Parts: sequence; C-alpha cells; structure tokens
Amino acid sequence: MGEQTPAGRTGQPEVDSAARLEHTTAVLGQTTTAWAAEAKARDALTGSSHDGPERDR
Repeated sequence: MGEQTPAGRTGQPEVDSAARLEHTTAVLGQTTTAWAAEAKARDALTGSSHDGPERDR
C-alpha cells in the first residue's frame, strides 16, 4: 500500500509548504484586520488613539 499522509497533505514538501504559507498569510491578514477594527472601535469609544489619550488643552 502507499504511504498515508495526514489529511490535506500531498506528501510533497514544497507543495505542503506553499499551502501552509498561503493559509498562514490569509489567517494573519484576517487577524490583523480584526485587530485594527477592534482598536479603531475602542479608540472611538474612549477618545484615544495609538499615540495615547486625547488631551484637553
């Protein structure tokens, strides 16, 4: 019988690496977008920005 590989694996390292890299890049993009949206919403609620809280002058 042929060699069994885990689900989603082709048994060809370069193909598996490319697929993993593509998946990781997509997940990181989604995570970064979610973090940015969360920070923007938080800043809108608190009147803060990434530079620190707004100061009354």
